Formats: sequence, structure tokens, C-alpha cells
Amino acid sequence: SLAALQAGSKENIVPSVQILAIELHFGVRDAVKKVSGFLRGFPNLETLHVQSVRVSEKSTGKVNLKFWQEGGPIKCVVEGMKKVFFYEFRGSKSEVAFLKFIAERGRVLEQMVVVVAIECFSSWDNVNAKLKPLASAK
Repeated sequence: SLAALQAGSKENIVPSVQILAIELHFGVRDAVKKVSGFLRGFPNLETLHVQSVRVSEKSTGKVNLKFWQEGGPIKCVVEGMKKVFFYEFRGSKSEVAFLKFIAERGRVLEQMVVVVAIECFSSWDNVNAKLKPLASAK
């Protein structure tokens, strides 16, 4: 659980973890806000698996790229993350912002795999249009 680790707390640092899987409700702002602090607990993370979970209740706010940038650097993203696997991509702005943040900050990123929730797209052109902002990642 993201709530299990508090940001900046030394006793919550787990240096031995290299592969991590998380479920994330990208439509729930409070859940997304905890991710930066949570990832800081895994400084040697090399592979991240993210399952985007459908939000059954009304969305409580989107997060954009600026939100991720303002959170400051996350060591594992900048220095260690080589692979990111993102499952059930629905094309939300919050999902795209997270992926773009990883793509722009990950100095050693080698591979990013995005698996789409096919029921959310009418064609592959729609998928490409939603992922197009990642092509412009710096």
C-alpha cells in the first residue's frame, strides 16, 4: 500500500528492492500524490510495473506533468530505472503525464512498454494520438 510508506522516513527505505509492482488509481488525486514519496523508498529500483486501475467513483482530479516536476527528483527514476511496464493504459491526461515524467527524467531508461485497455480505444490511431506526447519527451 502506498500509505504504508511515508515520504522521507529513513526506516521506510528499502534498498534491496529492484523490481516493484504497484496499482494506481490515476483518477484519484490523493492516491497519485503519494507515489513520489513511495518511490523514494526504493532508491535501487530498476523495473517498475504499474497497473492503472479503473476508477469506479467520480474522478477527483487530474495531475499534469508540472505536478510531477514540482515534486523534485526521485532517485530511482533518475539513476536506476531501466524498465517501465504500464498496464491498462486508458489514455487519461494523468497517465500520460506520469509516463512523460518517467521518460524525461529517466537517465538510464532503456525500455517503456505500454499495454492499452483496448476497450477504451476505437482504433490504433486513437492509441497513437494519446501516446504522441511521449514522443516529444525531452
